[in-house]
Amino acid sequence: MKRILLTALAIGSIGSSLSAQQPTTASPQTELVAQYCATCHSERGKAGQLSLAGWTPQRATGMRDTTEKMIKKLRAGMMPP
Repeated sequence: MKRILLTALAIGSIGSSLSAQQPTTASPQTELVAQYCATCHSERGKAGQLSLAGWTPQRATGMRDTTEKMIKKLRAGMMPP
């Protein structure tokens, strides 16, 4: 599951920098983050001093620090718990 999540986030991040169009529905990557990450990493919870509120693949390049932190934790197998 972690590998699928990491792959989806990485592909979404790359694809978002290539496309300027805003999707009309939530992307699969956004749905994965909402399902597996946002419960703890919200503005309210901020587990690990990290909030993923507002993160989308389209905003990934503008939120590089957050995106890189997500990918590093996923690759290391530290997230999701």
